[in-house]
Amino acid sequence: MSKTIIQGTVVTPPNLDSEEAVNEYKDTGATFQSTFINVVNTIIGAGILSIPSSIHGTGLIGSLLLLVMACLFSICGAFFLIVSAVYTKKDSYGDIGQTLYGTTVRNISIITLILYEVGVSTAYSVILFEQVLDLLSVWGGFNSATLWRNRWWITYVATLLFSVPLLCMKSLDSLRYTSFGAVLCIFLFVCISIYLGVTQLVKEPLHYNLFPSDSSQTAVSMTIFSSALCFHTNIPKMVRELKYPKATRFATKVHKMFRIGTTAAISCTSLYYIVGAFAYFAFGNEIAGNLLTNFQHKGFWYLEIVKFAYALVVIFSNPVIAFPSVYVIDKVLFKDERNWRRRLAESLLWCTVIWFIATLVPQLDVVFSFTGATGGILLLYVLPSYFYIAIVKRVRKKANSAALSLLGPSWLYWAAHCLIVATLIEGCISIVTQIKKLTGSS
Repeated sequence: MSKTIIQGTVVTPPNLDSEEAVNEYKDTGATFQSTFINVVNTIIGAGILSIPSSIHGTGLIGSLLLLVMACLFSICGAFFLIVSAVYTKKDSYGDIGQTLYGTTVRNISIITLILYEVGVSTAYSVILFEQVLDLLSVWGGFNSATLWRNRWWITYVATLLFSVPLLCMKSLDSLRYTSFGAVLCIFLFVCISIYLGVTQLVKEPLHYNLFPSDSSQTAVSMTIFSSALCFHTNIPKMVRELKYPKATRFATKVHKMFRIGTTAAISCTSLYYIVGAFAYFAFGNEIAGNLLTNFQHKGFWYLEIVKFAYALVVIFSNPVIAFPSVYVIDKVLFKDERNWRRRLAESLLWCTVIWFIATLVPQLDVVFSFTGATGGILLLYVLPSYFYIAIVKRVRKKANSAALSLLGPSWLYWAAHCLIVATLIEGCISIVTQIKKLTGSS
């Protein structure tokens, strides 16, 4: 077998001379249904609270176009990453980068993944802490001022009780039941949003923008939509855990995982738009960056039920979101298999860091704008495309028919280049726009 020296690192390409080597048949593992549920849970979550605000900023038609574009870009990035995971047989961004390019890309991938998931986990924790304090006040009868003064230790206790135990799980597939619970809870939120939107339309329609009122908002909303459609961070691990027996209707493991990802992405895109549009119908220009703020201002009788349901969504979703980072940190520090003590210690450390940050950055739209414009762009589009380009070059050089079956149409090679350029430009524009917005400059 040949070896390629890249950036001072000896990289041994995988041996894919047979169909069985390409597909890596596996009679046990995560099923189609359990993987689909975990993908949906990875996508839906805190992002749904910032979508209505983005729809307000970009308009009903403009946001629909941007959401569709973000979905297409997300699906392309997912395909490139699925191919990369199957080809390299690695279960993390860092290991894929190491195999294809060497140590430098490995380190960039790991750092980007951790920073991105710190941002997303922070957004989830912000929501959870708000709901915990509010529910303790309403259902527990505690004084709001007292809760606020003691919020540091109260929210940390909530972190220890709700976040750490689930993040200790050994595999992503073991979180399928909590993912199913999260999906069930989110439907309550969806139904209420639709009800409020229809009620307002029947009573007295408000003023609604059809297109962006501010051109600078477009790039920011695009990165928020992209961040809200991210399940890519879990793809390498999901591919590794996915059950793929010889008796299957899918031609390759790539096809099976891509079917799961595409179905989930399209479903969640539709759900995002429905929730966002009807929430915009309900609140119009008064829509807040965090939709639960609008619910609270209106004082709906079912407010606490919604808060409790969404707290459950966050509790059940956060472990799926943070799992790749905690897993890769363990892989960097240790070489042997994780035991329960290491999983507990790593989960405790991760959740403590997130708890601290969440108390300092409570603005959900700020968190999602910056994470989407920085780490999100790299993880969803740039790195998957970069990996795919390297694989295409290698496979075409060998002219291996078994490996060629993984790559898809030939035009995807050039599409990967275009995706890198387009999304990097988008990310730069969004970062500049967000900085100007925060500093108050014109």
